[in-house]
Amino acid sequence: MTLTLTAAELIELTGKQRAPAQARVLQALGVAYRRRPDGSLVVFRAHLNAPQEVGPTSPALHLP
Repeated sequence: MTLTLTAAELIELTGKQRAPAQARVLQALGVAYRRRPDGSLVVFRAHLNAPQEVGPTSPALHLP
């Protein structure tokens, strides 16, 4: 298994062919990515397989 998504997997994940559009989708999905010097994107598999940090969805109840 490779450390990063393949170009085909990145297209499948985002539904987009071009890097700027892929970046917008990845950002909307909350998936971390890096940009290579040539402008293409890199998504590490660990970012997809790691559990997402989830904060509280409602205010916490504080009892006296």
